[in-house]
Amino acid sequence: MTNRYTRLLELSPESHEPTAQCGLQAQSALKAAWSVAAHYLSSNATAETTSAIALAVFEAFSGHIVCKDCLDQRSKAVVNVVEKWDEIVLLPFNVSNATSNSA
Repeated sequence: MTNRYTRLLELSPESHEPTAQCGLQAQSALKAAWSVAAHYLSSNATAETTSAIALAVFEAFSGHIVCKDCLDQRSKAVVNVVEKWDEIVLLPFNVSNATSNSA
């Protein structure tokens, strides 16, 4: 896995304001789930790993999270990763395409 993917996976969800149902300690479960999913992806992803697979991995590893605010933060972080994942996947095509067009 390239350094671009590894750096991208480090962008974990933001914490939200603590509530009666979800304090900072409970929010650490989301951070831990994100870290495990990111480690899994960085260890197992290949060039064929799509953003849809990355999305499924993050959702699977954080399926136990029930706090709506945590899930909203997870969704924002996943959208960010998925958008940038697709950009990285397209980079080799764009570079090789630009090279062949300029020849």
